[in-house]
Amino acid sequence: MKSIKSILMILLIMSITLTGCSSINNLFYKGNNDKPRGEIIESNSRNFIFEDTTYSILNETVSREDLSAQVGMIGKLVFIGNDFKAVRIEANLSYKDYLQKLTGDYPSEAYYFAQFENIYQMKDDTIVVGVDGKFYKTKPTKSVSAEDTFIEFQDLALEDDTEKSYFVNPEHGGQLIHNDVIYDIIEVVHAKADRGNLLQVIGTQVVFNTTTGEIIPKDEYNKMELTPGELSEQNRKSYVYGNVYELTGESEDICVLVEINHQLWEAKSQN
Repeated sequence: MKSIKSILMILLIMSITLTGCSSINNLFYKGNNDKPRGEIIESNSRNFIFEDTTYSILNETVSREDLSAQVGMIGKLVFIGNDFKAVRIEANLSYKDYLQKLTGDYPSEAYYFAQFENIYQMKDDTIVVGVDGKFYKTKPTKSVSAEDTFIEFQDLALEDDTEKSYFVNPEHGGQLIHNDVIYDIIEVVHAKADRGNLLQVIGTQVVFNTTTGEIIPKDEYNKMELTPGELSEQNRKSYVYGNVYELTGESEDICVLVEINHQLWEAKSQN
């Protein structure tokens, strides 16, 4: 009887866990639903409209400490052409959907991409917008001068760009490979301010044995053993790989930053 109760409890916990993961994705932007919305101007995605004013996004960032309050949100992933026109706008994406859009399902004419996030106000009433994890000052478009410079978007990392090719080592889920060089993932957390240029969008999830590094096939993820055996003895980790960035002040040949499970960790070259 005890064994039957234990099995039922395990199944219940698994069901709750799976449901919880789905809920997290669905709640990605729900917390901001009561905030006023900003809208990207499709003819020039460096501009947006917020509360009847058109703003231009400047190439000037501030720190989180400079922000006074969140006053609105945009919450859009935008694919952008080389003329800065919005090619496609995706609304309210979850993290996994965001990665999927960046790893294949994007329009061929897209040259840049940007994740537009929340809108903030500084103490001097300057409007700031979050784009790709950074906070950019804005200015009412009617007040823009010839001296102002505008936000520079990240290039889409194309699959045929071999110089930027980073991928998960098929023989070890905790490593990356680039130009035949192996990078070990080091779970040292970095701030977003440490990010340099975007190098690659990976956008994949792996579950691996931490002892051997072996990647576990998807059909084995949820296998259960009624009697402890080989699967129960495995120490597993799950990594959701996102973007790969330069580490500011460090050579790409030595160390890069990789987005894993919503955090920025180091990936150090074995060379």
